[in-house]
Amino acid sequence: MLRSTPSISRHLRHHHLRTIRPLLSHPLNHNGAPHPSSPRNGNSSHRTITTASTTINTALETTQSLILSLQSTTTLPWLFTIPLIALLIRTTVTLPFSIYAHKRAHVQTSLTPLLRAWTTIYSLQTAKEKYPNPPSASTPAGMAGRKVYGTPEEWQSEVLSRIRRKRKEVYRAFGCQYWKSYVGLMQMPVWFFASMSIRNVAGLEQRYSPYLSAFEKEDLSLLDGNDVDIIDNGSAGLGETAVVEEGPLAIAREQMHAGGIEGWFPDLLQPDPYMILPILFSLIVYTNLAWNNSRIRDAELIGWRKGINNALLVMSIAIFPMTLNSPSILHVYWITSSSYSLVQNVLLHKAFPKLRFVKPLKKKKPSYMRVKDTEA
Repeated sequence: MLRSTPSISRHLRHHHLRTIRPLLSHPLNHNGAPHPSSPRNGNSSHRTITTASTTINTALETTQSLILSLQSTTTLPWLFTIPLIALLIRTTVTLPFSIYAHKRAHVQTSLTPLLRAWTTIYSLQTAKEKYPNPPSASTPAGMAGRKVYGTPEEWQSEVLSRIRRKRKEVYRAFGCQYWKSYVGLMQMPVWFFASMSIRNVAGLEQRYSPYLSAFEKEDLSLLDGNDVDIIDNGSAGLGETAVVEEGPLAIAREQMHAGGIEGWFPDLLQPDPYMILPILFSLIVYTNLAWNNSRIRDAELIGWRKGINNALLVMSIAIFPMTLNSPSILHVYWITSSSYSLVQNVLLHKAFPKLRFVKPLKKKKPSYMRVKDTEA
């Protein structure tokens, strides 16, 4: 129940108060009636948004309850609970997908010599292909006995087309198709809900969450003036209400306020005053990306791939100013997750080392020619 403030006249407390809705929430047409697209008219888009919002809120509440249950079960301070959450998510969700991705890439790499051999075969076949002589019904006029691919561009295009089809056939036979590289996207919802739930537990949902639908506010009916008063605290506008926090969330946030490291960041809900956490987070992300790029051969970093890698490196540096004002509790989560990712990539690289192909033999000179070269 909210307490009133002297800034509001007394007569408002004896009347039913209705929350002020945004002007665009229920647009009116020129006759003053609700617009057909208004949520009051049961527009399908409004129902879809409401359903999606309800689903997201339900998932966030479930994840939030799991986080609170984990902390109450382990009785660990939040400074250790948040890293534990990051480790559990990485181990149970991200690690299996990463192992699968490395295995698939390992199989694809092992098939490279086979595809190179087919490239040589298709190059020779395409260069020798000619139209039949005498001509058949499908032979173009005047092309009997001539090469099917007369220009280097036509020959190269046909070779690439055949190699592309053969690559799909080979990858399908060995179960390492390209589309399986997108299986890792299935972990994104888990990461999203975990990150958003941590923000909600820390009381940052109003600042960070873009999924607070305006339609939820419009569902409020007439409020009883005896139970609800408007608060004018300088930050809330006219018609806005504040809720006194109670229960597990209030206890958790109270613990976070005093759950940091004394002398460094004592309050987990405030930014790091020494800016060490954002610098460390940016450095770990940059190291992870640079290490992954060092595992890739220079011949593979061409065109758009090289551009994407360079853009990611620049973004890893930009993380520092972008997250400078973020609460310390989020930095603790991000640093733990990024550090796990770095260690994971190093270990997986050792477990699945890149295959080294046999280099072609160089032409050897006869022994008598080597003797002459030495005497000269």
